[in-house]
Amino acid sequence: MLYFLIKIENELQVRSVMPEDELLFRLLYGQKILVEGGSIPDVLQQFDELPLIISNGV
Repeated sequence: MLYFLIKIENELQVRSVMPEDELLFRLLYGQKILVEGGSIPDVLQQFDELPLIISNGV
C-alpha cells in the first residue's frame, strides 16, 4: 500500500493507493501530490521535513 499527501483546494488529504492503482492515481492527482510514502507516519514525517515558505502573494 502506498500513501500520498495531496492538496485539493485548501485541504490536505492523505490517500491510500494500492500498487496496481498507482499509475492512475498519479495521472489524476500528479500536480497535487506533495509527499508519498509507505505508511502514514512516513508521509507525515516527510511533510514535517519540508521547508516552510511564506508567500505574501507577490
